[in-house]
Amino acid sequence: MAESGSPISDRSDSSDPPESPHQIIARRRNRLVNIIKQNDLAQLRQFIASCSPEAVIVPGSPYLEDTLFNAASYGSPEALRIILEVYTAAPDVVERFNPKFCLLLDACGAANIEVVRFILDCHDSPENQLPLGPVDLHQRDDSGDTPIIAAAASLMNFDKAADEVEDETEWIQDRIARGNQLIHLLLDRGCPATDVIPPLPNDLRPGGSQVQDSVLGLAVSRANAPLIQRLIDSGADIYLKHQHLHHGMVPFQLRSTKGHVYDVTTLHLASFFYNPDAVKLLLDHQDCKNNTNPDLPSSRDSDGRLPLHWAASGPGAFNCRLLDKQLRITETIRLLLDHDSTGVNLVDNTGSTPLHYAAISHTMCSYSQHAELAIRTLLEYGADPRIPDGSGRTVLHLLGYHSTQCEPIETTLLDIILSHGANINHAENNGKTPLHVFAQNLRQVSAAKFLIERGADFRARNTLRETPFHAAARGIFNDHVRRDLRDEEVTTATKIRLQDEIMRALQEAAGEDTAVSLWQSLTFWKALAIGFALLNLKTLPLVWHIRVYRYFFQNGYLLTPAVKQSPKPSTDLLKPKSIFTRAPIMEIDMNMHKSNSTYFSDLDVSRTALMCSLVIKGSALLEKRLQKQGKRGPLHFVLGGVYTSFKREIPAYMKYEVQSHIASYDSKWIYIVTYFLTPRTGKKASADSDEVRRKRLLAVSISKYVLKKGRYTVPPSDAFEAAGYAPLIAPAANGTVNGSLTQRKEVKSGRAWDDNSEWQQLQKEILKGKEMVQPFVDQEEKLLDDYMEKMKLPAFA
Repeated sequence: MAESGSPISDRSDSSDPPESPHQIIARRRNRLVNIIKQNDLAQLRQFIASCSPEAVIVPGSPYLEDTLFNAASYGSPEALRIILEVYTAAPDVVERFNPKFCLLLDACGAANIEVVRFILDCHDSPENQLPLGPVDLHQRDDSGDTPIIAAAASLMNFDKAADEVEDETEWIQDRIARGNQLIHLLLDRGCPATDVIPPLPNDLRPGGSQVQDSVLGLAVSRANAPLIQRLIDSGADIYLKHQHLHHGMVPFQLRSTKGHVYDVTTLHLASFFYNPDAVKLLLDHQDCKNNTNPDLPSSRDSDGRLPLHWAASGPGAFNCRLLDKQLRITETIRLLLDHDSTGVNLVDNTGSTPLHYAAISHTMCSYSQHAELAIRTLLEYGADPRIPDGSGRTVLHLLGYHSTQCEPIETTLLDIILSHGANINHAENNGKTPLHVFAQNLRQVSAAKFLIERGADFRARNTLRETPFHAAARGIFNDHVRRDLRDEEVTTATKIRLQDEIMRALQEAAGEDTAVSLWQSLTFWKALAIGFALLNLKTLPLVWHIRVYRYFFQNGYLLTPAVKQSPKPSTDLLKPKSIFTRAPIMEIDMNMHKSNSTYFSDLDVSRTALMCSLVIKGSALLEKRLQKQGKRGPLHFVLGGVYTSFKREIPAYMKYEVQSHIASYDSKWIYIVTYFLTPRTGKKASADSDEVRRKRLLAVSISKYVLKKGRYTVPPSDAFEAAGYAPLIAPAANGTVNGSLTQRKEVKSGRAWDDNSEWQQLQKEILKGKEMVQPFVDQEEKLLDDYMEKMKLPAFA
C-alpha cells in the first residue's frame, strides 16, 4: 500500500517568518500522513517517539489531515498498528479529544484490503487490545454507508491518492483489482449484496423515495464480470432505480438545472463508466426468457436520457486521464447500439442527442482521441450530425465551444462529420455558425482554416451583426491542459501569432478590400466600449478614490482651518449625511441585482462624507492640543468593523440614497448607522407627509470608527468639541454617563453654547444609540473570544 513520493521535511530555513501554532501542527501532521502513505515504519516510529501523543491523536478537520483516516485508507496494517498503540498508551489524551473514527469504513472506502483483513482478524482475536472503533459488517454510518457499500464506492470514486503516484495506470489497475477482491471478501463474510443507502427521510422531491446508492449500482462502474455475476446471483436487483448526483465537471451537469437525477438504472451507471463486461451481463439478463421487467436499454432517467446518452457523455474529469484503450468507449457504445440502435438520435429533455454529449464530453479530454472514437462509432450507427440541440447548436458548434484547452482537433474528424451530412453553415439560435465559434477559439486555428477551405461562409452574421472576423478579433486562447493535468504556459506572443494566422486565412478567403472594411467596422466596438465605461463610471479604476477624497477637499482638508470654530448646536452632531448614487451593470451579480460585496464601496463614501463634515474643520485645534500633550504622528480615522443586513435587492441603474449618521460613541469608538434607501412609489406613499415613511429600506449597516494620532487613540468627544460642538460626555462601557453634565459657556460672535436641555436631549439620543449598537459590540467580542479560545491563545486585548 505504499505510495510514491518523499515525506515533507521539517522546516529549517531560519529566514522564513515564524510559524503560528496552527501552522506548526498542520506541518507536522502533513509529515506524519506522508510517512504513513510511504509505509516507512522506521521513520514512523521515530516520528512518534519525537513528539507528544497529541500530535498523533488530535482529530482531523477541514484544515488538518486525520491520522487514523489516512492510516486506514492508505497505510499498511503494521503502520495502523503503530498508530493505534499510541491511542492505547495515552488514554487520557484520547478521552480529552474523544476522536470519532470508523477504521473499517475508511479502509473499505479506499479498497485497502490488507488493512480490512487486519481489522477483521484483530477484532476476531480475543487477545486484541487495539482501539479499532466499531467493527460491524452491517453497521451504517451517518451517511448510510456500510462496509460493502463503501467498498463498492471505491470502484466508482477514485480519491486524491491517484494524483500522488508516478505510474497512474498501474495505480488504477491495482485499485480496481483490490476493490474487486475486497467485495468478494465482504460477501464471504456475510455482507449482503442487496445493501443500499436508503433515501433521505422526508425527501419530498420527485424521485426522493428512490435509493441513493446500492452495492450493484456502485460496483457496475468498474467491477469485473465474475463479481457482477456473483452480486446478481446473490439477489442484487438490476432494475432498481437510483438517485444520482453528477460531479460538477460531468457534461450532464452543464446541461441540467439540478444536480440530482432520478430513475437511474444499473445499465445507466455501467454505461456511464464504460464497463462493457457489466453492460453485457445486464443485457444478457434482460434478454432472458419470460422476463417481464422494463427494457433497460430504453429506460430513461428523469432528464429523459437513455443509457446510450450516459455512455456518450462518460464521467469526465478523472477518466480523461486514462489512455484510450483502457476506457473501452467503443466497445460499450457498440454493445448498446447492437442491442437497440433506435435511440441513436433520440433527444433528452434539453434537446441533446448522444452525439451532442460525445462532442461535449470527449472534447473536454483535451489530450486524447476520445472524441474521435465516440463520434465515429455513433456516426457509424446512424447518428445525424444535422440535429441541433435546444440552443440550435450542432455537433460542429459543440466541438468548437468545448475545445478551448484541447490539442487541435483532427481535420479528419471534421471531414467525417461533414461527410455524414452536417451543415457547415448552420446557425444556432444566436446566429453563430461553426466558423464563428472556431475562429474565436485560437487553439483550433487549423479547424477554422479547414472549415474555410470547405466553404464556410465568412460573411455570415450573427444576431449582433458580427462576422467571423469579429469573432477572431475577440480570440480566446486558454491554458492547454495536458494528460498530467499541468497547464502549458500561455504567452502573448503565441496568442498574437495564432490570431494573425486566422485573420490571414479569413482575409485570403474574403479578399483584401472586404477584410479592410470589416476591420473598419470594429470602430463600432470602440464606441461601444466608451459608452460601456461611461455607464459604469463608478466602478472604473481610481473612481472610488475620487469619490472618497472629494469630501476631504470639500471640508477644507488642503486649507488651513481656523483654530477656533463657531459653536454649533449639539444635536447637529447626530444629523444624517446622505449621498445619492446608482447601481451600474458592473455591480450587478448573477441574480441581476446589486452584488452584496459592492455595498461596501458605497459605505466607504457615505461614512467618509459624514466623518469629514464632523471632524476635519476642527482638526487644527485638535492637533494643537494633542501636540501639547506630546502626541506625535498623523491624525486620521480608521474603520474598525462593519455589520450589514440586506433587506431588498437593488436592480441595475436604480437610484438610491446612502444615509449615514452617528448613533453613539464611547471613549474610543464612534458608531455609525447607515441606511440604503429609495423612495416609495404609489399614491399612498406620495400622499404621506412623513418623509421617513416615504422611503423604502434596502439595507442597513453598523460601522465603528476610531480616531488616531499616530498610535494614540483620540477620544471622540475631544474631536467633536474641537470641531465646535458643545463639550460632550461619552457614555461609559456600562451605558451610563460618566460624571455630571456640567455646562461650559464659550462665546464667539455673540452666540453661546447650547443650553442644558439641548445637552440632555443629545445625551439621551447617544445612550439610546449605545443600547442599539451594543449587541453588535457584544457579538464582535464573543467572536474574538471564541477564536482565541479555539486557538488556545491569550484573550484578545
